[in-house]
Amino acid sequence: KTRIFDEVYTSDCALKEYAKIMALPPEPGCDLERGIFPMMLASDATHPTMFGQAKVWPGYMSHGGISKYHRCKRDSRLMEHIAYFPTLPDDVQDILKARLSRKACDEAITHCKRELMHASWKLIIDDLFLEDWRHGIVVEFPDGVRRRLYPRIFTYTADYPEKVLLATLRNNGACPCPRCLVDKSDIHRMGMLSDQRCRTLYQRRDNQERRTRVKKARDLIYGRMRRLVGSSKVEDIMKQRSEVPTENAFSLKLSEFGFDYFDMLVSDFLHEWELGEWKTLFVHIMRIL
Repeated sequence: KTRIFDEVYTSDCALKEYAKIMALPPEPGCDLERGIFPMMLASDATHPTMFGQAKVWPGYMSHGGISKYHRCKRDSRLMEHIAYFPTLPDDVQDILKARLSRKACDEAITHCKRELMHASWKLIIDDLFLEDWRHGIVVEFPDGVRRRLYPRIFTYTADYPEKVLLATLRNNGACPCPRCLVDKSDIHRMGMLSDQRCRTLYQRRDNQERRTRVKKARDLIYGRMRRLVGSSKVEDIMKQRSEVPTENAFSLKLSEFGFDYFDMLVSDFLHEWELGEWKTLFVHIMRIL
């Protein structure tokens, strides 16, 4: 027999998560069949019109338990809008200047953008969502059978600027990868054995050490010392790993369940290849011709 890897529900991650769910104690008085509700999230800020400055930032969710051959068809309408993320107003500098009597630095504006994004996710991952994560949701399927599904976040698709925003990392920092701690000076080794070892040995992890660093930095900013976001005291804690002093919503809400948000940040084929390296290569070939 040959195992085929072609869907979310046939992946190692799905099988391991299913085994964890089956190992959970049953809900009192419930003998329903249990399963996973694999959530595939995505977001992409965009302009809704060809002209003007109007902006929208939609968030999407699709069901990883549905085959990709149906899920990825536009006519299937299987990508659900779950949110529209707010953005800082265009006059944010004027608002801050009125309160502070001076313009805010670029680091402060960027920090506000991160805080706003994760404040939005803290609202989405509310107490009701956490209750469903713990105890599951009873759903009646088209075959008439009721089953208890446990929602689990499997993937989050986003372009690089949004990916580092979600990972609470600085954009294009010294360690630019949202999955590992590879240094920017070593990126040219991509594909080599040494690069693979680095990515394996130095994976980013949402552990207590990371959360402690963030708390120390936030205490410097919001505590008695009132340090600036880009001050040397804050940078000494955050800069080495390209981290930022923003409390990650996924870590805050889901770390108690063993969820590591770094694992959900998958490669984005559209932005990283089709609109990235392939587009660059195609333009280069056309210029040669």
